[in-house]
Amino acid sequence: MGIEKIIELEWCDKDTMYALISHEIGHIWHMSAGGRFHCRKTQKEKAVFQLYSEGVAMWCEQKLCGDDGFYHGHKKDWLVWCKENIMGIKHEYFRRVQNNISVQDFFGDWCNYKGYSDVGYYLGCRFVRFLLSKYDLYQMVSLNNDILFDEFILFQKSSLRQPKALNTFFISFFVIGC
Repeated sequence: MGIEKIIELEWCDKDTMYALISHEIGHIWHMSAGGRFHCRKTQKEKAVFQLYSEGVAMWCEQKLCGDDGFYHGHKKDWLVWCKENIMGIKHEYFRRVQNNISVQDFFGDWCNYKGYSDVGYYLGCRFVRFLLSKYDLYQMVSLNNDILFDEFILFQKSSLRQPKALNTFFISFFVIGC
């Protein structure tokens, strides 16, 4: 769990803790609902799975917080920057995956891509929304590595139109909000 965020970033207020716990619940739910957490072998598979896993957790966090545009711990300019630079972010992530280059710069408050931390969570959530435009919720959380990688390639090439409305089945398990 994000203990390092709680301590070093002083995430101690109720809303921030709720968002962090919601994110971690997303990981737990993904794993219990069929996420293939043990099936990653190559660096490419690990990088695509990290994007997918963090995207699922971020999507769940947004659903539990009742805001599809919610990203905890970030200033307003962060989200604007991510939206304005989504195609470049996608391209760079894909380039690194294809060349077996670390994607760590995209994840974590102590790493950054072009001066912005945690852009992988934004990209991952967009990837999950892309998947949810094609698969139902339970299909999406249990994709195998081959399908996941094929979808990642299609996602990288996509123009990222607005996703269709997502079902709210997940929310029925948790009636709470940020």
